[in-house]
Amino acid sequence: MISVILKKFLLIASLFCLSTTLSLAQINVKNLRLPANSNQFSHYYHQTPHGIKLLNQYSTQTQKVTEQETEIEILGSIFGKNHLNLTDQYFEIGGFQHQDYLYKLIIYNTYGESDTPLLNILLTSYDHQGKLRAALLLDSQYSYEDVSSFNKFKINRDFTIDITQYVTYYYNDKYEYGDERGLIKNPVAKVYLKQKYQIKNGYFQLIQSKSYD
Repeated sequence: MISVILKKFLLIASLFCLSTTLSLAQINVKNLRLPANSNQFSHYYHQTPHGIKLLNQYSTQTQKVTEQETEIEILGSIFGKNHLNLTDQYFEIGGFQHQDYLYKLIIYNTYGESDTPLLNILLTSYDHQGKLRAALLLDSQYSYEDVSSFNKFKINRDFTIDITQYVTYYYNDKYEYGDERGLIKNPVAKVYLKQKYQIKNGYFQLIQSKSYD
């Protein structure tokens, strides 16, 4: 009797594990091999007179943000809102699995402070039921009045993530924006912030952070 009960328990447990694996495998996501870095994804967008935009071939294949996806706070250095909006539409680049969680890399255009056009790249995590657990901003590219910014990132094989934010200043802060006397000749992008995250159990843990003047 005990052996029969034990066999039934093991069968149910194995079916549960199988259904969990299948629920992840059945999600139609292109496999993303690690390590992966920001240079690999530059062909998804281009510079336009109205900011950095997704190429048409990708913007026409975007999907709408769900109500549940708007409830998660986006981690990282953010210029504007720290969550997805229902008006946002993203293109799914690819993903990978780790510790029974699915991670997806998505890219989308949105707006930040003062309606500044942004191009964002996020890494999102989902449990076996498809519920979003966390979101990390890997890159946010924008140009706003006297400053512009972009990130370089790398997702490593050990499931850590390195993010370096670069900022370019175009005016000396001693002068008001628009005053030609404050215009900086030959402005260059400088490191503004370096962060390192650890991927663990569907979340992104900040383990290192250093800001630069």
